[in-house]
Amino acid sequence: SYHEHARSAAIAAECASRQQHFREFHDELYRRQQDIGRTSFVEFAQHAGVPDSESFVRCQSDPTVAELVDADAEVAVRIGGRGT
Repeated sequence: SYHEHARSAAIAAECASRQQHFREFHDELYRRQQDIGRTSFVEFAQHAGVPDSESFVRCQSDPTVAELVDADAEVAVRIGGRGT
Protein backbone atom coordinates (compact mmCIF):
# COMPACT_ATOMS: atom_id res chain seq x y z
CA SER A 1 0.00 0.00 0.00
CA TYR A 2 1.12 3.51 -0.70
CA HIS A 3 1.21 6.48 1.62
CA GLU A 4 -1.91 8.61 1.15
CA HIS A 5 0.23 11.50 -0.13
CA ALA A 6 2.64 9.38 -2.20
CA ARG A 7 1.21 10.35 -5.59
CA SER A 8 1.12 14.08 -4.89
CA ALA A 9 4.61 13.91 -3.38
CA ALA A 10 5.88 12.09 -6.47
CA ILE A 11 4.33 14.74 -8.71
CA ALA A 12 5.95 17.47 -6.62
CA ALA A 13 9.29 15.64 -6.75
CA GLU A 14 9.06 15.46 -10.55
CA CYS A 15 8.39 19.20 -10.59
CA ALA A 16 11.42 19.84 -8.37
CA SER A 17 13.44 17.63 -10.70
CA ARG A 18 12.49 19.79 -13.66
CA GLN A 19 14.31 22.61 -11.86
CA GLN A 20 17.32 20.37 -11.06
CA HIS A 21 16.41 20.05 -7.37
CA PHE A 22 15.12 16.49 -7.10
CA ARG A 23 17.68 15.31 -4.56
CA GLU A 24 17.22 18.35 -2.33
CA PHE A 25 13.43 17.99 -2.49
CA HIS A 26 13.66 14.26 -1.80
CA ASP A 27 15.90 14.89 1.19
CA GLU A 28 13.56 17.58 2.50
CA LEU A 29 10.57 15.21 2.26
CA TYR A 30 12.41 12.51 4.19
CA ARG A 31 13.77 14.96 6.73
CA ARG A 32 10.26 16.29 7.43
CA GLN A 33 8.08 13.22 6.80
CA GLN A 34 5.80 14.13 9.69
CA ASP A 35 4.86 17.36 7.84
CA ILE A 36 3.72 15.69 4.61
CA GLY A 37 0.02 16.44 4.24
CA ARG A 38 0.19 19.32 6.72
CA THR A 39 2.70 21.51 4.89
CA SER A 40 2.38 22.53 1.25
CA PHE A 41 4.76 21.05 -1.25
CA VAL A 42 5.62 24.63 -2.21
CA GLU A 43 7.07 25.12 1.26
CA PHE A 44 9.05 21.88 0.93
CA ALA A 45 10.28 23.13 -2.46
CA GLN A 46 11.33 26.49 -1.04
CA HIS A 47 13.30 24.78 1.73
CA ALA A 48 14.88 22.54 -0.90
CA GLY A 49 16.04 25.54 -2.92
CA VAL A 50 13.68 25.12 -5.88
CA PRO A 51 14.18 28.53 -7.52
CA ASP A 52 10.88 29.18 -9.33
CA SER A 53 7.83 28.65 -7.10
CA GLU A 54 5.35 29.76 -9.75
CA SER A 55 6.67 27.21 -12.25
CA PHE A 56 6.67 24.58 -9.51
CA VAL A 57 2.98 25.25 -8.74
CA ARG A 58 2.00 25.18 -12.43
CA CYS A 59 3.91 21.94 -12.90
CA GLN A 60 1.96 20.24 -10.11
CA SER A 61 -1.29 20.72 -12.02
CA ASP A 62 0.15 19.71 -15.39
CA PRO A 63 -1.69 16.51 -16.39
CA THR A 64 1.33 15.22 -18.32
CA VAL A 65 3.33 15.18 -15.07
CA ALA A 66 0.59 13.19 -13.33
CA GLU A 67 0.48 10.79 -16.28
CA LEU A 68 4.26 10.27 -16.05
CA VAL A 69 4.04 9.54 -12.31
CA ASP A 70 1.11 7.17 -12.83
CA ALA A 71 2.98 5.31 -15.59
CA ASP A 72 6.02 4.93 -13.32
CA ALA A 73 3.78 3.63 -10.51
CA GLU A 74 2.25 1.06 -12.87
CA VAL A 75 5.71 -0.20 -13.80
CA ALA A 76 6.64 -0.42 -10.12
CA VAL A 77 3.56 -2.53 -9.38
CA ARG A 78 4.29 -4.80 -12.36
CA ILE A 79 7.81 -5.52 -11.11
CA GLY A 80 6.67 -6.16 -7.54
CA GLY A 81 6.79 -2.74 -5.90
CA ARG A 82 4.70 -2.67 -2.75
CA GLY A 83 5.17 0.82 -1.32
CA THR A 84 7.01 4.07 -1.49
